Amino acid sequence: MPSNLGLREWHMTSYALTGAVIDDEGVTTTINEFTTSAARAAEWIRFYTGNSFTGTLILITTDIDGIKAKRRVVIDR
Repeated sequence: MPSNLGLREWHMTSYALTGAVIDDEGVTTTINEFTTSAARAAEWIRFYTGNSFTGTLILITTDIDGIKAKRRVVIDR
């Protein structure tokens, strides 16, 4: 698996990860992360998918020209 999960690493591209996840004890955590690093965004996704969470996250990518793309990440144990 590529280290950045297929996310492009371009200057001035921003990545926002939002949503809610539930851990194996039933505790809900609201996610609201922002970065300009594709590697960091991929790291967040790997963390939630690899640590017994469930839920849906939305990854919003905004390029320098203002074009936005949304990607749904469904997390299921």
